[in-house]
Amino acid sequence: MKKHPEHKIDELLQHALRDLQGETSADDWAEIQRRLQKRQKDKPWFWFIRSASGIGVIAILLLVSAGISYNNFYKPETTHHFTNSVENKKNLAAKIENEIITNSAKSTKIIAQENELNISGEGNVSHENLKQNSSKKFIPRGDEKIAVNQKHDFFAERNKKQNQTENRNNYTVENQLSGNNKANKLVENISSSSIENQLVEAENSINDTTKKPDSNNTILTEIKNAAGKKLPKIPGANIDSKFSFGIKFIPNSGGRNLEFNPEKLAQTHKNYFNLRNSQESGNNGLQTGIFAQYNIWKGLHVQSGIEYNRQSEKAHYKFYNNNIPVVDSASREILGYIEIDDTIGTSYSGKNTYSYASIPVNIGYEFPLGGKLSFGLQAGGSAMFLLQATGKTLAADNLTLTEISNLRKTNFNIHFSPAIYYRFQKCFSIGLEANYSQLLNPVQNIDATIQTKPWNIGAGINLRFSPFQNIKLKN
Repeated sequence: MKKHPEHKIDELLQHALRDLQGETSADDWAEIQRRLQKRQKDKPWFWFIRSASGIGVIAILLLVSAGISYNNFYKPETTHHFTNSVENKKNLAAKIENEIITNSAKSTKIIAQENELNISGEGNVSHENLKQNSSKKFIPRGDEKIAVNQKHDFFAERNKKQNQTENRNNYTVENQLSGNNKANKLVENISSSSIENQLVEAENSINDTTKKPDSNNTILTEIKNAAGKKLPKIPGANIDSKFSFGIKFIPNSGGRNLEFNPEKLAQTHKNYFNLRNSQESGNNGLQTGIFAQYNIWKGLHVQSGIEYNRQSEKAHYKFYNNNIPVVDSASREILGYIEIDDTIGTSYSGKNTYSYASIPVNIGYEFPLGGKLSFGLQAGGSAMFLLQATGKTLAADNLTLTEISNLRKTNFNIHFSPAIYYRFQKCFSIGLEANYSQLLNPVQNIDATIQTKPWNIGAGINLRFSPFQNIKLKN
């Protein structure tokens, strides 16, 4: 069996280990070393490690060179532009001040030297030197020290004024910058606090730091303009709606006013009229519909819509005499009498129902009561159109159903309605409404012998919706 080269190398290694204590030739060791290196080179990971190490060395060299170039040729700015500008102005002012002091000292020294040179032995000053330096005075040699001191005082005073001017300018610039910084911070913080408090703080802080009235007014104007743009001041809002819509449902009950023409009414009919007044019960009904409301001014509004009105009237008579009237169920007229025994009684009952479609027109005013409550008053009238009229008569145990034909097709009524409203939300309110209504004309035609004018009193609910909201600002 042929052995793998690796096995041969292992054998050589074992042979070399056995002969370590003995004498091993240099050729054997060279052969072992060569074969070991070849074995290492034949393995893939050897080449991978060798390549990775080379790439790593190159990358380290590139990073080091890039860092050196970055430090030498690029210096990032770490301060804010506005801060740098302030520091540059301060450094420039200090540099100018130092130059002024240095130049003043040099000028003082030069003038002192000129005074020493221009003072002659006889104690006179030359006319040319006097022209060149008008500030110099003729001073005797003995007072030379006094002249130098006067020159020093002169330039010291001038330097002092220059320093005061520079300090005042620097003070104004720095205070204006600090005032602008405070103003900018106040403008940024306007959305998180009260605008009025921010304006007061801005005015106080700027008045404390800046002495120029014009700059104060300018900064305050900018703050107010910025505040007005970001958060408009709204002290209060009167939420109202020009248009609103609603529905109402009002059950009612009432009575009737009977009328008759004496010339047409015979004695028997007069007795029947008196009988009806004494024994007829009142009427009842309901009023429901939808409406639209338009607000004219504040609480003043007009209202109109369409409604359904239904009225029912009942009559019940009992006769205990010999003459029983025979009554027409439609016209309620007595057709004649029937004689019966005194011991026999007869009852008669009837019910008439009238249905109308009406168009109301109301004008009203709504008064606020505080909070979500309000009180409203309405008054107006309606045009009523007869839809249906039916009569039901029960006499002598016989039920008769008829359709009443002698009624007005069109009628009018007046009504008055107080109400209390509670606003649940901006666009929805519910009201408790009372209503009084009165027909202007009788239900029957003008040629009817006996005519009736119903009146009703009711109470119900009123639901009102205001989908279109208008916001009016109060100054």
